[in-house]
Amino acid sequence: MKHIAARMSGVSNVAEIQQIEGGRDAEVFKVTVEGGQVYAVKLLPANRVHKCEDDLRIMAYAEAHGIPIPKVLSFTARDEVCTVMEWIEGRTLLAALQQCPSDAEKLGYQFGQMHANIHDICVPPHFFTEDTWLTEVERERYASGDERVLLHLDYHPLNVMISGGEIIAVLDWTNASVGARCFDIARTRSIMEEKVVELSLLDGEVSKKFLDGYRETIGEWEIPAEVQRWARLRLHG
Repeated sequence: MKHIAARMSGVSNVAEIQQIEGGRDAEVFKVTVEGGQVYAVKLLPANRVHKCEDDLRIMAYAEAHGIPIPKVLSFTARDEVCTVMEWIEGRTLLAALQQCPSDAEKLGYQFGQMHANIHDICVPPHFFTEDTWLTEVERERYASGDERVLLHLDYHPLNVMISGGEIIAVLDWTNASVGARCFDIARTRSIMEEKVVELSLLDGEVSKKFLDGYRETIGEWEIPAEVQRWARLRLHG
């Protein structure tokens, strides 16, 4: 507990720390302080500081364009990179589908609309200092004109938060990049179709209605075969 608390700039009187998830090199904690205030704390190795700075910049950019993002409260880089954010109270979209299956098509529609809203955001050249998800060749091959858009590249029902039947936050922007939207759509389809996110936990009709709602708003994009292969390789790589 002291290890985490010592890295939380501006936060004191920590009462409870719970590890909630982690990526390949990240640790994420739910931290509760005396009085009941709750924070999300993300730790990364010090050598990822430039990537973390990119993450914060793209989150601020997305929020400025109307995408709901957890508020960042502090950012420090010493022996580890520590980001403290507000804790989003609500349910993941997957949990909402499990608890309210009758809302499946409506939630699918919202899920697709939010994805489309992300793709409406054009990103200026050289916005990222470090991008490990798309090479310059991949990015430019399918991008032209307004197709230099914001890509989330980890958009699925566990990274979208719901409250009161509405999307209140899009989480985990670590993979974010810029390029043609077909990469992002292929990535989301690959995650959901290959059941990395357990839509298989849902009744078949619920899953179908959710995906129908998603397709209605995102559209029936023809994804180039090379991009489909890229998405599958990224999923299993």
